[in-house]
Amino acid sequence: MPNIQSAFKRWKQNLRRRAANYSTRNAIHTLRNQIFEVATSAENKTKVKDMYRKYSSLLDKAVKRGIITKNMASRSKSRATARIKKMPA
Repeated sequence: MPNIQSAFKRWKQNLRRRAANYSTRNAIHTLRNQIFEVATSAENKTKVKDMYRKYSSLLDKAVKRGIITKNMASRSKSRATARIKKMPA
C-alpha cells in the first residue's frame, strides 16, 4: 500500500484500468471461442459473419485503447478468417 498520496491515487487508477482491461480481454476470448464453436458446426454463415464483424470491431477498439497490440489483433483476425473459410458448406 503506497504511503504518498499521488502514489495511492495511481494505484487506485491502475486497479480500475486493470479491471476494465480484463473485462475487454475476457469479451474478446469469449467471442473468439463462440466463433470457433459455430464455425466447426454446419450452422448458417450469416450468424458467423455477424459474430466475426463484432469480433473484429472489438479487437480494433482494444488496439485503440492500448489493451492489445496491433499485430495481435491482426493475427487473431487472420486466424478467425481462416477458421471461418474452413467451415463446412
